[in-house]
Amino acid sequence: MVIIMNSFDKDICASVFGIFHGLIFKMPTSNGYQEYQQSGLFKYWPLNDVDSIKGIQLINGSLENDNYNALLADYRYLLVGPGTKGAYPWGSVYTDRDNLLFGKTTSLLEQFYKLNGVEFELDKNQPLDHVGLIFGALSLLFANNRANVAKELLGVHLLPWVGCFISELKKNSKTGFYQGVAELMDAYLKAISIDMDIKPGKVALYYQ
Repeated sequence: MVIIMNSFDKDICASVFGIFHGLIFKMPTSNGYQEYQQSGLFKYWPLNDVDSIKGIQLINGSLENDNYNALLADYRYLLVGPGTKGAYPWGSVYTDRDNLLFGKTTSLLEQFYKLNGVEFELDKNQPLDHVGLIFGALSLLFANNRANVAKELLGVHLLPWVGCFISELKKNSKTGFYQGVAELMDAYLKAISIDMDIKPGKVALYYQ
């Protein structure tokens, strides 16, 4: 793995998790799609490992070949529905024996947020273990010099199950864009786990 110097500087971590938050939690817009095409958002990605390079190539190829409507349809299929989703973004779907929302791990995460003063302003009631929300929380924690809290959030509440989500995202994406996003998430989470010496907690996984 090739890691660019300062890849895990707090500001870079905040930026990377902020990007992941936007990509997974927010519905893509036509303006956002154009910005992805024009901004070269991933040109200076902080990792140069094989999987990150693959992810960027998939994203760039998709932006050349897939229009906005294709990306929007893929996002809805993967993360929103209606009906069965290609990659359920909530942790308890993977950790609850019956694959239900608002499971035990969701409650534990809510307690963690309350204890550490992490709050969200949401336009509707929804489980706080949405992976996009967790990325948003990580971005804020790193931006506010709370790396130790971010480390606990990663090790206890995200890393034990997020591999299941990433696997589903890779497998079921219909565009290279979200396949590429999955590759970037996978590579960065693995790398930051090594850099911060994070050992994921043990949680039973039930999603098939």
